[in-house]
Amino acid sequence: MESMQNGDFVTVPQQTLSQVVSKHWRLIAAATLVGALSGLAWQALQPRHYTAYASFIGQSKRGGSPLAGFAAQFGLAGIGSDGAQSPQFFDDLVTSPGVLRETVNSHYSFVKNGRQVVGTLVDIYDLDPPGKTSPDVRVEHATKYLAKRISTSLAPKTGLISLQVQAPQPDLAVQIATTLVQNVDAVNLRLRQRQAQADRQFAETRVAELGAELHAAEERLSEFMQTNKDYRSSPRLSLEQERLSREVDMRQSVYGSMAASYEQDRIESVRDNPVITVVDSPIRPAKPDSRGISKGLLIGTILGAMLAVLAAYLNETWSSRRAEHELHAVESNRKLYEPAGAA
Repeated sequence: MESMQNGDFVTVPQQTLSQVVSKHWRLIAAATLVGALSGLAWQALQPRHYTAYASFIGQSKRGGSPLAGFAAQFGLAGIGSDGAQSPQFFDDLVTSPGVLRETVNSHYSFVKNGRQVVGTLVDIYDLDPPGKTSPDVRVEHATKYLAKRISTSLAPKTGLISLQVQAPQPDLAVQIATTLVQNVDAVNLRLRQRQAQADRQFAETRVAELGAELHAAEERLSEFMQTNKDYRSSPRLSLEQERLSREVDMRQSVYGSMAASYEQDRIESVRDNPVITVVDSPIRPAKPDSRGISKGLLIGTILGAMLAVLAAYLNETWSSRRAEHELHAVESNRKLYEPAGAA
């Protein structure tokens, strides 16, 4: 802003950022030190955590649907394939709400400060007062809390899923990781059994229909052979016999494929073999995780310096504008009371 004094323009200069830093370097240095110490103290006061590691591979579903077999012959491998059994499915299943809820509601036992602790994660985490919060809300909060302390990674080429679980006690971290893998196996097994039961019901109905159609085709061929014993002497009858034979062969092939699928679905609907292959079982962590003190120190230093520079710059800007306003007021008053005709 410019003002006139004795016919000349007077400007209050604005300070650059480097000038502000040079002028207030003591304040900025002190604030940076305070920020660094605050970040250091914050990380140092964080509770200790332990991380348990595990890895497993999900087994794909044995066999395939007849539709998938027919599609594969024509190069359409994606049709009829069981995408639910892909490695990504198992990776997503680890942190699915159903698996997490079962893990939260499972019971755990470990020693803390010389005292035996037994209970579910809802009781162990103790995020909500037992008497003032409904059980469903407590389970939901514990589930969200657990989800934040679980991380997974998938190796696409091998299908290996690596699992990391963080807990305040080493034994608890191992038990949670073990329970997670077991629940993934149990949930996936139930899904496969339900799917196999639905497929079995469909295949059972279809086998009966195909059997009836095959029987009808065989009856037509038998009737033709009985009424046309010398069909080879007639080209028309020979073609008819070949047509009926091809129909029987085709229906026999379809019937045999569906019958095999039905038997496979019957087996899968009652199969209780594990579908998870554990590669690395969880091992008790030997030492706690790092508190990230260096990270807290760096973040605190940066934040302290930034806030101090910003505060100093805003203070200088406000002081400069206040000085301009005061100077403008003085100039206005001088012009008001200046004698008429004065230069």
